[in-house]
Amino acid sequence: MKTIIFDFDGTLADTRRSIVETVFLTLSHFNLPQPSAERIQSVIGLPLRDTFTCAAGLSDEETITKCIEFYRSNYDMVCLKSVTLFPNVTDTLKAFY
Repeated sequence: MKTIIFDFDGTLADTRRSIVETVFLTLSHFNLPQPSAERIQSVIGLPLRDTFTCAAGLSDEETITKCIEFYRSNYDMVCLKSVTLFPNVTDTLKAFY
């Protein structure tokens, strides 16, 4: 094998906490009601627009757009503190080296 490609988000790394925390941060920034962490987790994988409409119950397009922009501009900061590798990922990747 010359090349192996892995999906990072949800395959090698557990990003659920970072997604939930960034949604909370976003909604808090705009003084919007916060759904439960479980509700946010239930829509992980959907487009952000759906996350904010389904999980947070938003319907105003301007608010949704602002939330998406804020989320995207803050995710990396949150992600650096909260993403963890799934168990045995390091050993598995080393085995391919």
